[in-house]
Formats: sequence, C-alpha cells, structure tokens
Amino acid sequence: MERMTSRLSASSPVKVCMMAGTYPPTQCGVGDHTQLLSESLAAQGASVIVVTSDYLGVCADAGNPAVHPVIKGWSLFRFFHCVRRIVEVRADVYHFQFPNTQVSKKLAPFILVPTLKLLRKRAKVVVTFHEPPVVGFRQNFVKSVGRLIQSWLC
Repeated sequence: MERMTSRLSASSPVKVCMMAGTYPPTQCGVGDHTQLLSESLAAQGASVIVVTSDYLGVCADAGNPAVHPVIKGWSLFRFFHCVRRIVEVRADVYHFQFPNTQVSKKLAPFILVPTLKLLRKRAKVVVTFHEPPVVGFRQNFVKSVGRLIQSWLC
C-alpha cells in the first residue's frame, strides 16, 4: 500500500481498472464492494475506470470512477471482446473481482487474468476472490487448469 500511496501523490495519478461482472444498480455484494473501493481510490487521487457487463442496466458514467458497461458476455465466445475492452483501458493496475453471479460459472474470466498479464507485462494485476475458489479437479478440469495457470503467472 505504501507504493500505491506514494504513486498517488505523484504528478500523474495511478490509473486503476476495476473489472467486475456486476455493478450498481444491479444487486450484488461484489458490485457494491467494487463501487465502494473505486470511489475510495478515486477520492485518494487515483483515476479509476470500472469495466462491467453491459446488459444489467448499469449506466455509463464519465466521472471518477468512470463506469464502462461494455462487456457483452463472459463466455469463451466473447473472450476476445473482453480482452480487447479491458486492455484498451491501458491501466497501471487491473483489479479483478471474482466470483459473482455473472462470471462464477464461466471460464473466460478466469483465463482473462493470465492473458492480461501476458499482454500488459508492466501493469500490476490484482485478483480479489470474494468466495473461496474451491473446485474439485474432477468436477471442473478446465477451471482447475485455468486457476493453476493464473497462480503461476500472477
């Protein structure tokens, strides 16, 4: 946190991209947490952009935090769209919020983290698991491999 505080007081603010499947007015604790954290970081001088789903009634907001409801879905079919929309933010820090009702049963969000780390090597990547990611290896082989790769890269 000390590095973050010193960077926030520098001449150019740190740019943080918060990625969450939900955001208010959608009712979800993860979305509420994302909103409070984003507002707090913005109040400390960070430039915050929230990237979230575009089909849940979330309104775009150009303020700080800026809200970009641009993700059309979290399936593998939409994976490259998700990557493009998140990478184009060009943030210093990418903070992923997992799981929530929109992403918990999808594979794409879990492989976004290592993909982003490969594409934006200098950016810091943070992942908050709001529930323990307990998945039996036999129950869901692909997610288990994704989490293994994710822990290796991050």
